[in-house]
Amino acid sequence: MTNDELSAIRERAVAATPGPWEMQPIGRSSFGYELRQRDSLSVLLYTEGCYVPKQEEANALFIAHAREDVPALLAEVDRLRAENTLLREHGVIIDS
Repeated sequence: MTNDELSAIRERAVAATPGPWEMQPIGRSSFGYELRQRDSLSVLLYTEGCYVPKQEEANALFIAHAREDVPALLAEVDRLRAENTLLREHGVIIDS
């Protein structure tokens, strides 16, 4: 992944409403899910063409957790890149 791609992901994560987000089913039978950030954000998620309730729930959970997962993954990429640079500087890793 390029630095530009990582920067674009980081910019989207920073611009998004802060987490944590919660997921709640809409209605008694599943019409979709509502994603909430405390009381200030409410996004309705309808997974069109998804007729499997467990799949619909999995999609909503993925999106709700992305608010914390993406920044955590970016931090891990930063940590690993810094570690890689340090190892290269000490000759532990040699460019091929």
